[in-house]
Amino acid sequence: MDDTYMDDVITGANDVETATQMQIQLNAMLSRGGFQLRKWASNCPAALAGIPEENLAIRTSDGINLDPDPAVKTLGLTWIPSSDILRFQFIIPSLDSDTVLTKRSVLSVIATLFDPLGLLGAAITTAKIFMQLLWIIRDKNEQPLNWDQPLPPMVGESWRRFHEQLPMLNQARIERCVIIPESVDVELHCFSDASEKAYGACLYVRSTDADGRVKVRLLSSKSKVAPLKCQTIPRLELCGAVLAAQLYEKVRTSIKTSANGYFWTDSTCVLRWLQAYPTTWTTFVANRTAKIQSITEGCRWSHVPGIQNPADLISRGIAPQDIIDNQFWWRGPTWLEESSDKWPRSLEPLTSGEEESEKRRTIIATTASSVSEFNQEYISKFSSYNDLIRRTAYWLRLMKLLRTPITSRNDVGFLTTSELRDAEGTLVRLVQKEVFAEELKAISSGRFVARRGLCTNIYSDNGTNFVGARNQLKDLLKLLKSNDHNSAVSKECAKVGIQWHFIPPSAPHFGGLWEAAVRSTKHHLLRVEACLNSRPLTPLSDDPNDLEPLTPAHFLIGTSLLSIPEPELDVTAQVQTIGSKAFPLFVYTNGSSKATSSSQYRRMLYANSGG
Repeated sequence: MDDTYMDDVITGANDVETATQMQIQLNAMLSRGGFQLRKWASNCPAALAGIPEENLAIRTSDGINLDPDPAVKTLGLTWIPSSDILRFQFIIPSLDSDTVLTKRSVLSVIATLFDPLGLLGAAITTAKIFMQLLWIIRDKNEQPLNWDQPLPPMVGESWRRFHEQLPMLNQARIERCVIIPESVDVELHCFSDASEKAYGACLYVRSTDADGRVKVRLLSSKSKVAPLKCQTIPRLELCGAVLAAQLYEKVRTSIKTSANGYFWTDSTCVLRWLQAYPTTWTTFVANRTAKIQSITEGCRWSHVPGIQNPADLISRGIAPQDIIDNQFWWRGPTWLEESSDKWPRSLEPLTSGEEESEKRRTIIATTASSVSEFNQEYISKFSSYNDLIRRTAYWLRLMKLLRTPITSRNDVGFLTTSELRDAEGTLVRLVQKEVFAEELKAISSGRFVARRGLCTNIYSDNGTNFVGARNQLKDLLKLLKSNDHNSAVSKECAKVGIQWHFIPPSAPHFGGLWEAAVRSTKHHLLRVEACLNSRPLTPLSDDPNDLEPLTPAHFLIGTSLLSIPEPELDVTAQVQTIGSKAFPLFVYTNGSSKATSSSQYRRMLYANSGG
């Protein structure tokens, strides 16, 4: 079924016996369904043994065929079985000198140049380039030419020269069998190239037999005109490489012979792009290099000099008369018929500005829009304050989820009160950045003065640290006011000059209110410090017989900072009974203190009384 095309069956075999059996089985199989195969043809008459004369494509009368070159037409090609040669039979209308050339007449001729395998691709490219030209030329009114409007004289003359050579394409004779008989090794060599007008690829089959004889023949080619949007030559070369990869993939899946793939290009930029990861380059280059690397995985890309690249012919286009006997086109470069050690060496491509210009760059984009523009644009989208808060809360929830690993994300439900509060706070901060921009800037960049405003006079005691700070500020102010300093900076900084006043040493009563504030601050700081250093370091016990818990204060002063201080007593007599008290009892002996529970105290009391 792979060799069936519509109502034609095109197949073959490596020997006469296999071909004969295939013919018999195919006839028998289709006869059961009522299908009678006709127009049988073969380059080996013995394979057609047993087929009636009326079912042959090339009939003979008494063993004599009056046609010196009988042929069979199929799939746009003409096959001459006797010589196993392919040829074309284009019907090219004659063109008189007085014939009016129009877009319609020219395109109708180009449409007859049907070449499915691309065997005449180098000449067909010239027709494609001319066809593109017809769509971009303009008339005197700068309007596109319509279908029946005469072509400009220069364009028409160019087409006439090309048209008169088109019948020469029918003279081309192409070997059908591109592989050497009894081959032991088959290789596919793809060449690609590009010009300002078109880019293309051509594929050659290189086969070797057991005796080392080599045969190289053109198998297929493909070309496309360059887009009207101007592209750099390296980019067009890359497009040609993509075309080569696609052509190779199509041929590889069509032939039934395993073959190694080799790719050749004269563009060092393309080779450099293909050696790196696609993500290294811009989107245009990355997409195409990724496609090439995927198709040609395991194949070899090498550099070939431009004058030895047959794809140069298909990328520029040649005249029909120049393709008939062009061995460079039909057989490729001569070194392909030699051993691989005589092939062009694939040198390490040098880095140039052309390929480096296609590197993907990380761009940090900044916008000149202010916070006010964002606030106006965002807040204006909502008609109610409640809707604004809720939508903002959902956005904040999404941002939080995106920063959380997938495995750590929890199911989310309705918006919580805290989420709504955070959303409102976020909006308030955005509005504050707009309305109080200068104030927020001052707060974020200053010290005490950033929160309370700039001081004109500072009063303090005569501590050495303040004196040192005063000296530093004084030197700074002196520098700012110097003539050598920038006048504009000096003028601005002089406005914020600070004068520092000191009270007499060891005389805090001169400070008045601020010294009272300092005293209150120290008092509260001491209480806070005592509370923090009296937090238990060990778990509390419910057992009343346990001692008091260990706290940081025990390491500082040996006891708790919150315990009630008592004078040191030396108890030598019997301790008298103290009535029912709700507070703990303390016993001091020989300068040591220890807090005891009521039951411990009673046992000690009974022991001293001898009871």
